Amino acid sequence: MTVAKPAMKMPELLVFAKSLAIGFVGTEVWHVAFYLSESFALSIFYVPLWEKTIGIVSVLLLCLIYLINRNAFRTAARIGRSLRLDLLIAIGIGIWTNKLASLWLVNLHEPLKSVDPRFAPTLLVLFCSIFLSPLLQILFQNFSSRTKPPSPQRYFITDNEISDENEDLLASKSQAKSFAEAVLDSGSHPGLVFGVDGPWGVGKTSFINLAQHYWKQAEDRVIVCRFEPLRYASEPDLADRLIRDVTTAIQKTVFVPELRPAASRYSRLIKGKADVSFLGFKISLEPSQESIDDLLDDIDNVLKNISKRVIIVIDDLDRLDPKTINNVLFSTRRTFKLSQANYVLCYDTEVIAGNQDEGSRAREFLEKFVTIKFNLFIDSSNLRDFLRRDWKKIENQLSSIPSDTMQKLSEIFTELADILDGDLAANYLPIVGDLRKLKRFINTLLLMQMERTDFGRTDFNKRDLINLIFLHLNYPGLFRKIYAEETEGRSGVFSIRNEFGKEEFINTNEFKELLKEENQVATFLLKQLFDVTTLELGSSSEIQEETLRSRACFNGKCLPKVNCSIHNTRTPSNIYPVSKGSQTSSKWRIN
Repeated sequence: MTVAKPAMKMPELLVFAKSLAIGFVGTEVWHVAFYLSESFALSIFYVPLWEKTIGIVSVLLLCLIYLINRNAFRTAARIGRSLRLDLLIAIGIGIWTNKLASLWLVNLHEPLKSVDPRFAPTLLVLFCSIFLSPLLQILFQNFSSRTKPPSPQRYFITDNEISDENEDLLASKSQAKSFAEAVLDSGSHPGLVFGVDGPWGVGKTSFINLAQHYWKQAEDRVIVCRFEPLRYASEPDLADRLIRDVTTAIQKTVFVPELRPAASRYSRLIKGKADVSFLGFKISLEPSQESIDDLLDDIDNVLKNISKRVIIVIDDLDRLDPKTINNVLFSTRRTFKLSQANYVLCYDTEVIAGNQDEGSRAREFLEKFVTIKFNLFIDSSNLRDFLRRDWKKIENQLSSIPSDTMQKLSEIFTELADILDGDLAANYLPIVGDLRKLKRFINTLLLMQMERTDFGRTDFNKRDLINLIFLHLNYPGLFRKIYAEETEGRSGVFSIRNEFGKEEFINTNEFKELLKEENQVATFLLKQLFDVTTLELGSSSEIQEETLRSRACFNGKCLPKVNCSIHNTRTPSNIYPVSKGSQTSSKWRIN
């Protein structure tokens, strides 16, 4: 059975009409400029040649600089590569039409021949001012940024996604390259939907940026469109916005004037009937009789004509509410008719399933759309390597933070790396298991000005410090309760006890009840700080004085000679340990 050939499509007449108008209007502008400059040229006949040369060169140089900053030559090269001789012929016909209509335009041209000679330089100065204004703004901004002395500031780590493989701190570029090649090699399978599944903070956007770096090396084969539905979540029809973004991405790469009219018709069609009120009368405007499939075929034919595929990346899907997620997925489904397109969805299945009333149905719903799924996760060994040594490498330097500051914090980094290398690593991953959470931890240390602390002269336990910071970051209410009960010399429910006549340490009954009320992660942190069984302290007769001084659980008068307390001096915004000279007692200072 032979397959019927598709019928030939009608050319976009509007595109040819625009080309014709460009030729006609451009020629008329040339005539007007010629008549205005002719009278001005006669008035400066006796001006020295070198002055006229300087003026002409200055104007041409200004136009050249303006065109360069506007990327005009890049646009011209894109138009030239399209080899659209048909449009060039249409422009030529427009020029010839202007020539044929010259007799009708005589009444317009005659007054221009007798206009005041000063009119031409006035217009020239006006246009030069328009071109010069944005250039002067750029020069002024650059000059101000160079001459203005840098203001003193605190340095922190930003949570921006990476855009280059040299910024890859967690060795994800090999995975990104493999994924990018898989998408590129799927050209013979139209409409494939790739899913990048990973928890928040794992670096899905950075992963796509690394993959896009490899896609750019194949610009002759693919065009990448990044669609961010979070920006358009309030819009009623995301399919319209998706087609617009795809159209814009294609037009930035290749010259395809037919694409925008086809996308506009698609937009009008999916919006349906429009009602217009005029003088009290309600008029209904019906869209054309074309189907959505017909219009998508038009867009698909344009992509086939330029011999390129489009990779549509839809990011931050898991940050939307359930209704909008369904809207995005169905909008994507409506464009599956595009045989020259592949899709990449970035999401966290657990978040999407958690937002739905029925988690299992949400998972099945995703499976209907995603053809190939790629799970993204971070190996804890990468985090350990970063904390221990990788941050010292030149390519991985956190450029916004002085290296000496990071060096002073290296002891805490090493302690945290040891935690992630131990048996309890799995318990810490929910609170420091990705680079985003790790950056937040480092920023907290910087906010505390921890680098000013002389760790060699303090006698506190670094692991307790880390656990307290985790409580401060993730469970501020619980931390405030510790602060309220264990500061200013008070001994609350968190401090361990040593009953009279007994050597064993015990926890209070209130603390045991609190462990039952908190969630799993908070309970784990509390046990690491205050639970007698977890800490394995032994009897009071065997415990070392160093342990009594350094551990956060010893608050109040555990032994007469030692006072280990969480001591308040100002406000509970930061936590850092301090040691004063040769004092034997170490205090947890909340500053």
